[in-house]
Amino acid sequence: MKVPFELNAKVKGADGSLGAFILKISSPEFEEGRGYFCTIECPFIREKEMKVFGVDENQAEELAFDLVRSLLEHKTAIIVDSDGNPLDVSWA
Repeated sequence: MKVPFELNAKVKGADGSLGAFILKISSPEFEEGRGYFCTIECPFIREKEMKVFGVDENQAEELAFDLVRSLLEHKTAIIVDSDGNPLDVSWA
């Protein structure tokens, strides 16, 4: 899996506790019979990796970022840097 996007940060819970936040989104790949997909690895969101499919490479990548953005919006934790400062996740 080629990983063009990777983020290693911390996540701050509602109680102030810090944990690891690792996000990897692969380059689009092609799977015969299913189309283009990107793989998302982010144990904070889901232990198992996810494949997001699209009609072409661009859509697969766009949908992968859209899914991460949507899933992060529903979490009560905040992604922070090593100093505990909130990170701008507008890329998602």
